[in-house]
Amino acid sequence: MVALVVFAGIVATVGGSILPEAPRHVIVVIGLVLAIGGAIVQAILAWRLRSAQRREKVAGYTTLFNDEFRDLWLLDPATGAVVRRPGEPRA
Repeated sequence: MVALVVFAGIVATVGGSILPEAPRHVIVVIGLVLAIGGAIVQAILAWRLRSAQRREKVAGYTTLFNDEFRDLWLLDPATGAVVRRPGEPRA
């Protein structure tokens, strides 16, 4: 996301100094559309991750290697095998 915003800023700056006014507006609009689109995609992915975390927490397990969920079973996301039992220290 940050990369898209930086890219949009560079495109707007470079496009503004090199191109005449009409194409400059087009490039600025394209940069803004890319930045807004990137923000929307990032928000959707974050929402999906949070939804998956809630479902896993309700089911009593997690697939995230995160100390926040020490009290849940840690399962391997690919195989479903138990990696860590609740309360065990992180390996």
